Amino acid sequence: MGYLWDALGHAYQLLGFEEAAGGDEVFRLLVLARIVEPTSKLDSLRVVEEAGFDPPAYATFKRRLPAFAKESLRQKLAAACARTADLGPASLVWPADPRQHLHGQQQSDLGRDSWAPDRWHPLDG
Repeated sequence: MGYLWDALGHAYQLLGFEEAAGGDEVFRLLVLARIVEPTSKLDSLRVVEEAGFDPPAYATFKRRLPAFAKESLRQKLAAACARTADLGPASLVWPADPRQHLHGQQQSDLGRDSWAPDRWHPLDG
């Protein structure tokens, strides 16, 4: 998995995610692990380990999730994507509540299409 992990890490860097996330290695590992195998937070530790890296403790992942769901990080990541794709303002959309995708659907959202247009918002890039 070394070549795949290296290629994904290079793409992560080229997209500007490393700078946007402030060099946060826990965020990087979580992103790369979930690209390799979309899975739970706990199971993403297994993916990191299978890739040949020492995974942070589950408590570390869990403690860092609120920081990953902040609007400021979402804006930085969106801006990095827009710069890479040479897009103008409001060309990208992001889920209204990214935690929904990190933690699963809320009870009130069951039966509601998470990809519906009213659930997405344009970003200022």
